[in-house]
Amino acid sequence: MKVDVGPLLRLITFRATGDMGPYTFFTRQGERTIFYLKAPPHKPLTFWQKHQLGRWVMIAEEWRALPPSARQAWSDLCRICHIRITPYNLFVHARSRPQDLTVETLLANSGFTWQDLLPAGAGD
Repeated sequence: MKVDVGPLLRLITFRATGDMGPYTFFTRQGERTIFYLKAPPHKPLTFWQKHQLGRWVMIAEEWRALPPSARQAWSDLCRICHIRITPYNLFVHARSRPQDLTVETLLANSGFTWQDLLPAGAGD
């Protein structure tokens, strides 16, 4: 369904994109906002998709459980090593790829330790 709701949404200073309720919104070239009913998935999630989704949820919960000092350490690590990535994204990378040596290299170059980034009892 093509309806130009852009002027109304811009009137309330709101640019809708993505899923909102039962609708999907996007903006076309020329500032027209298009929306349509969100389609349900054709197939349910597979076991492995559910497993991977569970891993992402677990990592996000670990991040939320970190004390402010550990979050600040992740932020300082990004700043000191001059990497253009958010502390949260670096945390997700480190927790989802434990065999990857990227964070080990950053730790060696920054003077931080795993104990600074993951205090005892946090994230385990």
